[in-house]
Amino acid sequence: MLKLETNEMTAVITNNRLNLSLTKEGMVQSLKIDGQELLNNLTGEPGDPDKDHSFYLDYHMNGKTVNMKPVRMEVVEDSPEAAHVVYIDDQSDLGLAYHLIVRGDDTAIYGYVEAWSNTDHSFKVNELRTVYRLDHELFNIGYNAERIGHQPTSAHMMSGDKLQDETYVMADGSFYSNSKIYSKYDYAGYLSENPFWGQYGDKYGLWFIPADRSYFPSGPLNQDLLLHYDGLILNYMTAVHFGTGDIEIKPGWHKLYGPWCVLVTKDAHPLPSVRQRVREEQAAWPYHWVKDDNYPLSLATVTGQVTVGYPIGDYPFEVVLAQPSQDGTFMHQREDYIYYAETDKQGRFEINNVRPGDYTVYVYAKGGTIVGMSHWDGAAVKAGHCDLGEYDIPDDNRQVIWQIGQSTHTTDGFKFSDQLRNHIWKDLVPNNLVYHIGRQTSDDWYYLQNDGGVWKIIFNGRLLNTNKDAYLSIAFAGVTKKVMTEPRGTRVEVDLNKQMLVTHYYERNDSAGYRSALRGGNYELLTVTITADQLKSGVNELAIKTDGYLLYDTLKLEQDRDENA
Repeated sequence: MLKLETNEMTAVITNNRLNLSLTKEGMVQSLKIDGQELLNNLTGEPGDPDKDHSFYLDYHMNGKTVNMKPVRMEVVEDSPEAAHVVYIDDQSDLGLAYHLIVRGDDTAIYGYVEAWSNTDHSFKVNELRTVYRLDHELFNIGYNAERIGHQPTSAHMMSGDKLQDETYVMADGSFYSNSKIYSKYDYAGYLSENPFWGQYGDKYGLWFIPADRSYFPSGPLNQDLLLHYDGLILNYMTAVHFGTGDIEIKPGWHKLYGPWCVLVTKDAHPLPSVRQRVREEQAAWPYHWVKDDNYPLSLATVTGQVTVGYPIGDYPFEVVLAQPSQDGTFMHQREDYIYYAETDKQGRFEINNVRPGDYTVYVYAKGGTIVGMSHWDGAAVKAGHCDLGEYDIPDDNRQVIWQIGQSTHTTDGFKFSDQLRNHIWKDLVPNNLVYHIGRQTSDDWYYLQNDGGVWKIIFNGRLLNTNKDAYLSIAFAGVTKKVMTEPRGTRVEVDLNKQMLVTHYYERNDSAGYRSALRGGNYELLTVTITADQLKSGVNELAIKTDGYLLYDTLKLEQDRDENA
């Protein structure tokens, strides 16, 4: 039987399986399943003020972590069906309402956060998150879609030699990761590929299930911390770990994050039942029991088709609904909601459970030769079925002379891109590389280039029509700044036959290169026109140098087709 007891700003919620006790700060100080306490023996770094806390909401701004400071707690529902409380801070610049709900005799705790501007001026927030800290003795194995592995305590991790933030060489590091180096970034992952993640042990598990992931920033290319040492599970509603940037809170802004499901399991082999629960949560979306003016129950199914003037074949496109942007990408959008889906082989797409509103449609290839991103403004989405029609990517009438890899917006296909995240890979790539077109495959090109030398591409200019210019495209899956004091950003220098073609600086730092990311960070596209007189009729040498880290998507050389051919 579900029961809610309150005393000023504290609350205790119990049913036949769960018992949780909430503090006046909106944290859970006790969580029991069938009488077993799950929040004993909490651990954290010595300087962490939250090392004894769990289920807390905080944010990061002006270089400091700020815990939510609720000024009141309200009971939204107290019935046999649901116990629903909300902790509210409507005094700080960033207004917050943290909702916690238990339904019936379920072993799940639902939550969502409403955030809004409480001032008449703009300000920036670096991170907004909820954190679930567990008894490490009961929860010492972390799970996400990329990997499963034992997790250390911070005290054990910090007994090793520190390389950078929460990254240590440990004597037994290979027990926790895939080298002697353990990093909290090893257990990051793409939100689009993770329908759930969690921590578990021999008997108990706790699982974070975001039935809908539209509240996360940056759409399908967003990756972030999901879990790590100390039995921590993380829900980063916005963060800057991999270059997505700060969220700028403007007057009048308001956003509802979630709801999500935090599932408690008592099972020695929990994954099959958790996966079934994930399917059930997704099928139940939107949750019709949520009564909130900012949570619409009438959503849209959006359909349409991407065309390119020729059969799409085996390479799908990613279609993203987001807000307009000045740089033609959704990657740095954090303020609103983002929806996405892949096309089928005919280019058709279907995106479900979309909030009605006005969107920009972004499209990029997940294979083949088409680089960059196309976008179309003015997609009006209404509740129900909404067909947006066709989106045609124009043919640039160019012929590919050579290409290394395929256009996916990731490093997929290059050496080490398929390995488990770890700090070691960036140091295992060669400083100098010579790649011969026609003699080597994409597996001979590495996912990342460092600042240690020069990477060269050798190709035969006789393949080219000497009457036409050529076009070089270098698509970076990520660009990481290594020289932090360099105000211009990461330098990329491209030479052809020992003559400089271009020197370009990328101001953004996605941190991907040194934070164990192997498949990408911030996508960037460098295009260079090469005149006919810059190319030799015989062997040509293209050279790339950088003072940072470059993660590669694809490289290609092409020419305009001969209209008379």
